[in-house]
Amino acid sequence: TEVNSTNVTETVTAIQSPALITVKIASPTSYSAVGQTITYNYTVTNSGNVFVSGPITVTDNITGVIQLSNSGLSPGQNVTETANYTITQADIHNGSVTNSAYATGT
Repeated sequence: TEVNSTNVTETVTAIQSPALITVKIASPTSYSAVGQTITYNYTVTNSGNVFVSGPITVTDNITGVIQLSNSGLSPGQNVTETANYTITQADIHNGSVTNSAYATGT
């Protein structure tokens, strides 16, 4: 007679660490006239260990929302996009333009 043990199951849980790094570079790095354009280059890298689904976007407080990728990013993969900002008289009076940005994905 055949004898079977009970079925034994063991689950080992993965440690998922989703993460995005955003790098922003402005060109030129100074300005002197109204109407001059600053070009911001945004590079977003998936620095985590899981796929980050798209859309991957950057939200910048002066250039708005910039869509970088519809398809998402695999770990280690990056994507780059640009946005422009035009200098105003208020920017001349203020003496600088400071903005902030962050990336999002799912």
